[in-house]
Amino acid sequence: LEQWLCALPAPLVEQDPWLLYWLGASRAQRDPVSARGNMERAFELFSVRQNKAGVLLAWAGVGDCIFYMYFDLTQFDPWIARLDEMDDAQLSFPSPVVEAKVSFSMFVALAFRQPQHPKFGVWRSRLAACAEATPDPMFRLLARLHLLISQIWSGDLHGAGAALHELRRESATRPSTPFVEL
Repeated sequence: LEQWLCALPAPLVEQDPWLLYWLGASRAQRDPVSARGNMERAFELFSVRQNKAGVLLAWAGVGDCIFYMYFDLTQFDPWIARLDEMDDAQLSFPSPVVEAKVSFSMFVALAFRQPQHPKFGVWRSRLAACAEATPDPMFRLLARLHLLISQIWSGDLHGAGAALHELRRESATRPSTPFVEL
């Protein structure tokens, strides 16, 4: 995907928020610094065009890149504030996939930077619901793993034990992918 997008004329990519978003998504884990620039530019363009799904997906993409870089997690702070500033209409999710991506990124940002945030519990519950509802075993595993780690960090060892038991039970009964099995 990255090669295909890079073969397009640069001015075309720079002015199309979806092309920037997908370029960032294709680079996020391998080159999160570059991907973050793509995601931030996509966020700006989506905002100007009032494309709610695009704004939310690009926001989540920026958060993912900050986490993948993992060297200055204070960079989460202004992005947490941006999501906090959105009103309920702006934060209504156009699809379950968008809700899951935003919930995951916001929960990770809050867990690593602002666990005292007044809406931390709301985002925790939202992520848990998304993990339960998704048919994607990889998302479910990553979401539940971050929820489990957060419980351990907060000292909720009883809850963490129950969550670990649930992960084990699920891995024995639900269909999975080879990567999840590893």
